[in-house]
Amino acid sequence: MKKILLLISTLGLFASSIYGQTFDYYVYEDGGSTHNLAPIDYDAPPSWFDAAKIRGAAFSPFDTNFTVGYLVYELMASEAVDVNSITIPAGKYALNLEVPSAPELTSVTTAGAYQGAPRVIAVTAGQSDVIDSKNVVIEYGLLLGQGKGDAYVEYWFKPNSGASKWENIDNANVLGAKEGILLESQSGYYIADWEAGESSFANNINTSDAQIRVTAKLGNTESNWNGEGEFGGSGGAASTAIFEIFDVNDMVGVAYWDPANPENYTSSTHKRDSLIAQGLIQAGTYDDGMYVYPVFDFQDWEAVRDLFAPGLTGRYYSINDTNIVQVKPQASGG
Repeated sequence: MKKILLLISTLGLFASSIYGQTFDYYVYEDGGSTHNLAPIDYDAPPSWFDAAKIRGAAFSPFDTNFTVGYLVYELMASEAVDVNSITIPAGKYALNLEVPSAPELTSVTTAGAYQGAPRVIAVTAGQSDVIDSKNVVIEYGLLLGQGKGDAYVEYWFKPNSGASKWENIDNANVLGAKEGILLESQSGYYIADWEAGESSFANNINTSDAQIRVTAKLGNTESNWNGEGEFGGSGGAASTAIFEIFDVNDMVGVAYWDPANPENYTSSTHKRDSLIAQGLIQAGTYDDGMYVYPVFDFQDWEAVRDLFAPGLTGRYYSINDTNIVQVKPQASGG
């Protein structure tokens, strides 16, 4: 088992995975149970903590922007116990490692086809356990939306958390899962082996604070991100207002394009851009913790707002690839 250096989730992300297993979309089971675990010993992990046991990805029911995803493991009977040594029933569970000293397994159930934007989840990276190796093993889950099309995946590196720029990891030094196009059907769990010692920007770096990032964007071309600022942006500072979620207790995102009922639109992005082209002005941005999305002011534009989804009553909405989410101007000092 490699030494785990960091655990990060990025965005925000295979029916045919590297382990030959399906990779499905799950949600928390209604009335299901959460089991608290003892810290995982990565040198001698429990039998269920194995990539071959991974079955898909799940998100909290309150995380309607799909900000943080968790890997789903299938447990057999008597295969796992909680922190009190009580046996956990067989089934599928989302593993939450946000607090390494107190992992959690929460029961999940299948949720049908995922139809959102690409989501990279549960990224881990660590030095290879091969003696004297400078290789870094990168593992992550990728969830791709039905009807959304292919995605382009890229790897990035920073020598420490204080560095301002991410460096792109060249495919020439990557073994296993490489950067590039992944088909819509290829959601799954991936492993890449980066020969960091062969990369000019990483060779001879002595650090315990390095960071790895995995990004995915719709389409079959590179992001052309320069590694600065927000992913997908120019790296410049925002010149418009900053917004936050309207109600943290009611983080409801309204899907506004249904691949099964597309009307005359070829994609959710096509619908969004078609309506925005009518003259709607961007009022600012909303950061969901992974990506920064544009926010639009619908005052006097209610008729256009109603074309996204019925029943909307707010003024400001953030519009991403799949959802329209109500937001409000961020309080000063927040």
